[in-house]
Amino acid sequence: MIDGKDLLAVSKIATACERSYKTGSIVELKWSPEELPQQQ
Repeated sequence: MIDGKDLLAVSKIATACERSYKTGSIVELKWSPEELPQQQ
């Protein structure tokens, strides 16, 4: 089942991909414990 944290995680990854594409640089993702989706 997909919940809000899953959607926020996908959005964060997509934003980092877009930024990397536009700048040509590596974007490091940093996650706080509250941002991590639940493992099932």
